[in-house]
Amino acid sequence: ELKKALPADSILENKLIKEALYLDNPVKNAIILKQLYKNKVEFGEKFLKSNQEIINSIINHLAKEIAFILKKSEVSIQKQITDILSKK
Repeated sequence: ELKKALPADSILENKLIKEALYLDNPVKNAIILKQLYKNKVEFGEKFLKSNQEIINSIINHLAKEIAFILKKSEVSIQKQITDILSKK
């Protein structure tokens, strides 16, 4: 899911972020992560610290789940996730 491009008209709504994170759906979390990362690139220094914390939380959570399943280190999975996001 992380490798797929976001639709040009995708909108990031804080209420939807909280709902999706609460549901703990990895696919929805990946979409939120992509949207937040896109906003981070667009806003640069004006990017909210709270949104950066959400990014870190999602990456850590996804990395733990993927690392457990693939029996790899969390750090290597986190790096793979951030590498994929950086290429977008």
